[in-house]
Formats: sequence, C-alpha cells, structure tokens
Amino acid sequence: MNQEILNELYDALVRDYSKNPRNYGRMNHFCCSKDGLNKSCGDELTIFVDKNETTIKDVKWEGDGCAI
Repeated sequence: MNQEILNELYDALVRDYSKNPRNYGRMNHFCCSKDGLNKSCGDELTIFVDKNETTIKDVKWEGDGCAI
C-alpha cells in the first residue's frame, strides 16, 4: 500500500472510533481504575477493570480528548 492510502485508512479509523467509541462508559462494579492525563494536549482518561483471580472480565473507559 502506498502512504496516501494508509493515511486515508488511518483517518477513517480515527473518525470512526471518535464517533463510535468501543467499551466506553463507567462500570458500576470494578476492582481497579486508573486515571491518565496528557499534559501536552489536555486529554483525560480513566480506565476501569473488573477481574477475578485469573481472568479480566470487563474493561471500560471514559474520558475527554480530541480525535487527531
């Protein structure tokens, strides 16, 4: 693939994920969470994980940021 096609594909994927985020939302029950901040642009993110002793059962996230 040439670079122009790759750039178009990347742009389409970023727009799709921005408009239709996957696994977005806060969990009612989770065992751990972690906040993150990108100081250079102000993006904020919190990740929530629900797991048992051996298995990750669910992962969700919420945050604010820009789609590059």
